[in-house]
Amino acid sequence: MSTAGDGTEVRSAGVVLSRGFRLVCPACGQQRLFRGPFRMLRRCTRCDHDFYPETGYYVGAVYVNVAFTEGLLLAVFVVSFLVNPVVSDRVFLVLAIGALILPLLFLHHSKSLWLALDYLITSRGSSRTSE
Repeated sequence: MSTAGDGTEVRSAGVVLSRGFRLVCPACGQQRLFRGPFRMLRRCTRCDHDFYPETGYYVGAVYVNVAFTEGLLLAVFVVSFLVNPVVSDRVFLVLAIGALILPLLFLHHSKSLWLALDYLITSRGSSRTSE
C-alpha cells in the first residue's frame, strides 16, 4: 500500500479485487457486505464507505452475473460436446438447472466484485460517500 499526493491510501488492484471475492468492504476490508441471503448493508460501519452510491448502481452487477453464468455454462457445454459429440437431453437438463441456480449462487459475489471494480475505477484510495 502506498500514499497518493493528497495523502489518501492507494491500494493495489489485487488487494481490492480479493476483498471483492471475500465479500468485504473494498475500501477497508473489515466489514462484511451482507447481513443475510438477500440483505446488503447500505454503508460500511468501519469506514463509512457507501455501498449504494446511486439508484440503479448494481445494474452492472447483473452483467457480471450473466457473463459468469453464461461463461460457465458454455464451458460445461463445450467440454461435454468434446467428450461426446452427441449432445443428450441430460446435458441440456443440467445446463437448464445450472442456468436457474448459478445466478442465485453468484449474486453476492457479482455485487461485491462490481463494488470493488467501481472502487478501483472511481475512488481508488478514497472513501466515496454520496452527498
